[in-house]
Amino acid sequence: MGDDRAWPRGLAALVVLLLAGGCGGSASGVDPAVKRVVSAGVPGVLVLVRDGDHTQTAAAGLADLAAHRKLRPEDRFRVGSVTKTFVATIVLELAAEKRLRLDDPVARWLPGLLPDGGRITIRDLLAHRSGLADVADDPEVLNGSRAAWSPRRLVALVARRPRVGAPGGAFHYSSTNYLVLGLLVPRVTGRSVAEELRRRIIGPLHLRATAYRPGPLSGRYVHGYRLVSHQGVVDPTAAPRDLELQSARWAGASGDLVSSAGDLARFLAALLRGKLLPPRELRAMEAVSPRYGLGLAVYPTRCGLAWGHTGNLNGVLTIAWSTRDGRRQAVLMANAYPLPAAADVALRRAAVTAFCG
Repeated sequence: MGDDRAWPRGLAALVVLLLAGGCGGSASGVDPAVKRVVSAGVPGVLVLVRDGDHTQTAAAGLADLAAHRKLRPEDRFRVGSVTKTFVATIVLELAAEKRLRLDDPVARWLPGLLPDGGRITIRDLLAHRSGLADVADDPEVLNGSRAAWSPRRLVALVARRPRVGAPGGAFHYSSTNYLVLGLLVPRVTGRSVAEELRRRIIGPLHLRATAYRPGPLSGRYVHGYRLVSHQGVVDPTAAPRDLELQSARWAGASGDLVSSAGDLARFLAALLRGKLLPPRELRAMEAVSPRYGLGLAVYPTRCGLAWGHTGNLNGVLTIAWSTRDGRRQAVLMANAYPLPAAADVALRRAAVTAFCG
């Protein structure tokens, strides 16, 4: 998901991004790495690296340009599609509790929502193999009159459009899948996605900076910005546009979580160490084919695979990675999109430097 085209949008882009970012570096290089991204034209960048009991953080630039407020490593921000891993965890917990089956058709729980809901399964939604077009490809959703539409209304809009693939077929990343899951969770549990997130993840893990916020944000948080571009070339000298007045409500269960780098690292560590899901469901989540499982993706780096997710919403880019054993996490946030070419390269390098050490 994202503000024009998501960064990165699909798994092919993810692979290219990380293969290009496989440069050298060490833990001591994290602070200069984030400063290089800011000097290349991004308002602010933060990074957190957690290795066992040791945590290293760095931040550079501004969280709010108008207020000239410096970015801090503990600041809260929109995590975009990293939300999908949280929502997938809830659905897999419900499967472990035998309250649903992953191979249940959508029509069993949400009759009439999708014309082909009898052929699309919950597993298809989690794995982006439903064939549903991506709601984030609609410019009126990202920038215009549909930005504040309800998830059900947006799903109904997409449901009328041609499919991009057959149910259960090839991977096609689509935030629409998680809008449907956001309607499924309250149908199964009788509680909202926000309530289930609090009960199952946020509360037990003491994620004090994390909340489900489909509406406007309040308090101290990072502002996201759109940088001016012409024919795909970003002008780092032009004044960025603050996107905080632009509705993010459309993202729903596909992207409306707000969190911090520390909370995201804690969540990934707990998830991959088996503290949230039983072994069977965690293995199902990790069964990537080829780069995406059930709400969890893998990214090739020079030091091995990184497990996690990325996000892009309202000018905030997020990378949240972990080793598969949950021992080491690297979380980065940059508050601008699209990126100038030099900043794009610098952010790739900062991500791999943080993860690999």
